[in-house]
Amino acid sequence: VSPQKQFADMVFHLDPVGIGIVICVYILLIYGDYATTFHVIKLGREEEVNIMDGSLDSDSESNVWTQYMQACVVHFFAIMAAISHVICMLSNPGYVDKSRNKVDFSEMQSLGKSVKTGVDEELNINDWTMCAKCETYKPPRAHHCKKCRRCVKKMDHHCPWMNNCVGEWNRKYFLLFLLYTNGLCCFSFLMISINWLHDWNGLQTKNDSILVTILLFEVVIFGLFTGAIGLGQIISILMDRSAIEIMKFGYDFKAPKDKIRTMQGVLGKGLCIWWFVPCVSPKFPELIPPDSHVV
Repeated sequence: VSPQKQFADMVFHLDPVGIGIVICVYILLIYGDYATTFHVIKLGREEEVNIMDGSLDSDSESNVWTQYMQACVVHFFAIMAAISHVICMLSNPGYVDKSRNKVDFSEMQSLGKSVKTGVDEELNINDWTMCAKCETYKPPRAHHCKKCRRCVKKMDHHCPWMNNCVGEWNRKYFLLFLLYTNGLCCFSFLMISINWLHDWNGLQTKNDSILVTILLFEVVIFGLFTGAIGLGQIISILMDRSAIEIMKFGYDFKAPKDKIRTMQGVLGKGLCIWWFVPCVSPKFPELIPPDSHVV
């Protein structure tokens, strides 16, 4: 499947709960960027004070440039996290096409063919099955999402933070969102720690103290959350398993030896630096279900 087809099939779920959670995500990202830049790094505030009292010397100018560099790092993490989130939220996670290869179950049963509708008893990732709800062939390792009411290729889970399923086609962007959000949280925590260690009373106003305290709770909670989820995603990708498969069958399976190729299956081939660019999409083969795969 080409990136053009993936983005041509963009989706947006009109789920009030999901939309509300998405709004909360962007509020938290914007607040984290704003509070870190203007109340922790204090971008521009030291420069204004030095210009007003005429004491803008070389050291002060160096501090100003340091502030700008730190602010650029904060903006980088926030922007990349937002881009990754938007793409993951709107992109097709890998829906199985319902319009073609529709199956008439009653006709197949009348012909004496058995219908396999799942792999609940054992992990068999090579068999084509059928989805009774979608009335279509289901590729290997695809699962039906009750929320989306569609079958999703290599479905990992339905994520309320994305208001979308996380599947084969958008798992890269979900992982990048976790990594960049965690990076923002870690860098903000580092800036708060440096600020307080160098000058405990450096938060000059009551407003600074309140906003930075709220920011501290945010970066600690969401830093731990995104770090744990991101680590779990990396481990499951290296094992070439989805969260659903791990929940159903545990860790009792043989992991692939070629870890680089396994990562490329999710993040894309080519230079490793492109793995971290949310605008570069991996390509996935289009699966055509032959009749011989259904018994």
